[in-house]
Amino acid sequence: MRNIKNLISSDKNFALLHTGKFVPYSDKNSFLLSDENDLVRGSDLDVLEKKIKNSRGKYLFGWLGYGLKNKLEKLPEDKDFFIKNDDVNFSEFSQKENYEPGELQKILSEYSAGNYKKPEVKYVRSDMSKAEYLDKIKTIRGRIERGDVYQANLTRKFYGEFEGDVNAFALFAKLSVLSPAPYSVFYKVGETYIISSSPELFLKVDGEGNAVTCPIKGSARAGAQGELSVSGKDQSENLMITDLMRNDLARACEAGSVKVRGLFETSSFKNISHMHSTIVGKLKEGNTSFDLIKAIFPPGSMTGAPKIQAMKLCSELEGIKRGIYSGILGLINEDICQFSVVIRTIIIQGNKFEFQVGGGIVYDSSPESEWQETMIKASAMAEVLGVSKEIELL
Repeated sequence: MRNIKNLISSDKNFALLHTGKFVPYSDKNSFLLSDENDLVRGSDLDVLEKKIKNSRGKYLFGWLGYGLKNKLEKLPEDKDFFIKNDDVNFSEFSQKENYEPGELQKILSEYSAGNYKKPEVKYVRSDMSKAEYLDKIKTIRGRIERGDVYQANLTRKFYGEFEGDVNAFALFAKLSVLSPAPYSVFYKVGETYIISSSPELFLKVDGEGNAVTCPIKGSARAGAQGELSVSGKDQSENLMITDLMRNDLARACEAGSVKVRGLFETSSFKNISHMHSTIVGKLKEGNTSFDLIKAIFPPGSMTGAPKIQAMKLCSELEGIKRGIYSGILGLINEDICQFSVVIRTIIIQGNKFEFQVGGGIVYDSSPESEWQETMIKASAMAEVLGVSKEIELL
C-alpha cells in the first residue's frame, strides 16, 4: 500500500481498479498499475491495435470513448460539449500489483475520513432540464410505437466548475465508501482524473479466448431485488439488450459458442439494485480480444435496440457528445482484456467536472419513474461533489 500513497502525492500517471463489491461476474482482487512507459491517445484504433500486439509483459489501461461509434458505423457526428477528451486514451504500464479488496477498502475508508472534504463548487448545470428529459422520453415512446426502435438509452449530463484545488483521490475514496462497486476505478492521466464506481462488466477475455459480457438493464431502489426479478418491464428491457449482445458476440466468436449463461439475474448495491444477464462465447481462431471489442462496441446497454437506429435517435435527442461516458474503461494486453462500462463516473479536468446518467426507455416506461431512476444513479456522485440539492432543481 505504500506505493499507492506515494503515487497519490506524485505527479505520475497511475490506475487503480478496486473490487469494492464482489458480484458473481467480477474478480475478487484489486490491482494497481504504475510505471508508465508510453501513452497512446487520439482517435486512431489502428495505432492502439499495433501497441496491443506488442504488449506482452506490459499492461495497457485506459478508455475508448463513446464517440468511436462514428469510426465503426455511419452515424451522425455529435457536437463537442464542455470537457473534451480523446476517444482513444491508453497508458502503457510496466508494473501491476494485486491487492486484497478488503485491505484496500480499509485504506480507502481511512483516506476518505482523513482527506475528504466537500469540494467548493462554483456552479453546476445540466444540458437537459427535467421537463425536457420527460418530453424526450415521450418522443422515444412515439418512435417505438411507429416501429423505429424497441428501446433507446436516453442520457443527461451534469457539469460544473470547482473553486480552488480539489483532492481527486479523496473524492474517489469517498465514492468507494458511498457506492462500492465491482469496477471502481481511479485513473490519473495528466490533468484528467477518471473516478468511477461502475457496476457493469462490458467484456472480459482470458488467455484461452473465453469471453464473457454482463449487460445491465433494469434498475430499482436498493434492496428491491425481489420486485425487480418479477418486473415484466425490466425483463423486457433486459431481454432486448441480452439478445443484442448475443448477436454482437457472434460476429467475432466461434459458431455455436455464444450462449446465455444467466438471464434476469439481480444484484443489490448500496444505492440501487440491478438486473443483468451473462453471455459467454469463444473467440474464433485468428481473432483477438480487440477484434471482439470492435465487433461489440459501444456497449449495447448504453444504446438501445436495434443498435444503429437507437444510436441515431439518441444523438438526435441528446445533441452533444457523451465523451468518455457510455464508452469502456479497463485493461488490455496481447493476452487478456477486462473492461467495465463507463457509468457512475465523475470526470475531472483542471477545475471542470462532469458526470452523466440515463436509462433504457421502452414503450411501457413511465417518464416520471425513469427520471427518478436517473436521480438514484446520480445520488452517490452528487453527494461526493456536494451538489445533491442543486441537481434536483435542474
